[in-house]
Amino acid sequence: MWMLLLRTVDGSKRKEVWFIVNGVPIRYGLREHALISGLSCRNYPLGYKEFGDRKFVKRHFKKGESIRLEDVKAKLLAMGEHRDRLKMMVLFFLGSVICAQTKVGKGAKDVLEFFQRAVDDLEFCENFPWGRYSFDYMVKEISHTMDHFGGRVREKTLWPLPGFCLPLELLAFEAIPKFGLKFRQEVEDVDIDCPRMCRSVFKSAGMKGFSLSKLNRELDKITVCFFCYNLENVVMFLVLQTLKML
Repeated sequence: MWMLLLRTVDGSKRKEVWFIVNGVPIRYGLREHALISGLSCRNYPLGYKEFGDRKFVKRHFKKGESIRLEDVKAKLLAMGEHRDRLKMMVLFFLGSVICAQTKVGKGAKDVLEFFQRAVDDLEFCENFPWGRYSFDYMVKEISHTMDHFGGRVREKTLWPLPGFCLPLELLAFEAIPKFGLKFRQEVEDVDIDCPRMCRSVFKSAGMKGFSLSKLNRELDKITVCFFCYNLENVVMFLVLQTLKML
């Protein structure tokens, strides 16, 4: 993901982000986010920002008590077979995956208030377009990162990026077939309903992961135009998804 941020061109509109890799533009928009993540990205329901109530949160957190992700986790582990355990699990999932935070401890912020209200109605949570919500949050954080660095991210810099980063981490491997073949491999016997991001894994590297320098060196070797391959893959994937719904 950092490899792409070093090549960010524009994210000011907060509707999509463009990267330039070897002279070829790669778009990260709502469509790409939906194709890779498999999450619902349909329009928001009317009035969703005011939806819900904090009754559930008030039952388990005293007034003035912090509701950080680690606090939610502690409550969840201590609940046992409580009737509210599922709601606490959903709250932990939303705060750790959909809009994951990077800070822990005293400097950490509370779980988003919208999450605190949403979990009061599990049916609402089940049908809400979390794909669109996570995408909007992700693009906002990318824009904030670019503003922080004055429009250009510097190499050898550590900067945690909160949000649901997985689709963006896989974007380059999806958009550049040769790059993907070098570092990723398909999962055997994967379920047909699994999202695209679960259909492949990183190849074993004999370490925690591939270094950024190794990724950049391999990327520099790729000189063919890969835009047409990416378009073909997207079209084929859309056709398959459409056939599944018939």
